[in-house]
Amino acid sequence: MQLFEFSSCSGLPEEVGKCIRHVLSLDEIPGGLFEVPGSAIKAIGIRYVTKESSVPVLAENHQRVVDVHVVVEGSDGVAVVAGGDVTPSGDYCDKDDYQLFDVSGELELQELIAGHVAVFETGEIHVTGRAVGEPGDVVKVVLKVPAELFEE
Repeated sequence: MQLFEFSSCSGLPEEVGKCIRHVLSLDEIPGGLFEVPGSAIKAIGIRYVTKESSVPVLAENHQRVVDVHVVVEGSDGVAVVAGGDVTPSGDYCDKDDYQLFDVSGELELQELIAGHVAVFETGEIHVTGRAVGEPGDVVKVVLKVPAELFEE
């Protein structure tokens, strides 16, 4: 996982930066899947309340896309989970490129606040939506970036 401030995303592929700037220019984040004009990167607008640490955790990973989480409002607790602390909770879904995992053990959360971006590489088993402190509202966009864009 890599963490960036919006203002210092210069290490990201140019098209990803373009998508982040577009997301930040919106007056309101649409819910669900939406298009970024001029880009093949998929964007998903999400609103939720973060969960306390006592709530069971599900994690996910991807094989073909890099997840770029852009927090627009609120604070989100995120973590990458070591392979020994997870058990697959289902088979890999090739159509939607994800696999879910049950998580055991403690999470080392990083707080992702409004104005920050987290990049989860392919294969990184990651958890989001956790409260750091008290649960709160989060508005964010997840960009589903083809892994090839990070290889250029």
